[in-house]
Amino acid sequence: MQPTLVELAINGDEDAYANLMVVAGDRLLAIAYRILRDVGRAEDAVQIAFVSAWRDLPTLRDPLLFEAWLTKLLVRACYGEAKRNRRWTIKPANRLNVRGRRTVGLTSIKTFLAVWI
Repeated sequence: MQPTLVELAINGDEDAYANLMVVAGDRLLAIAYRILRDVGRAEDAVQIAFVSAWRDLPTLRDPLLFEAWLTKLLVRACYGEAKRNRRWTIKPANRLNVRGRRTVGLTSIKTFLAVWI
């Protein structure tokens, strides 16, 4: 990344920030997809990272560390997106009962109640 663009973005230049996001967008989407394995959720995580970066850009001390800082924000956004998705997904768990037969149960009572309440 160009440190001059980063410095301009830190000072509030929206065009410089947009250029930075265009340059970093594909790389960040690839990283997010590798973590989440879902294009839609990966796009959401990238968008969350972009918004977080714009909000927190004035706190960035060294413009040369912008890429690493942005990647760190993205990874945190991916973890949040995965956690948010896991909270609303109910997956049956295959279990064996005492007699060796398969039974289907919920992964947790909390997710069951979230759907029915």
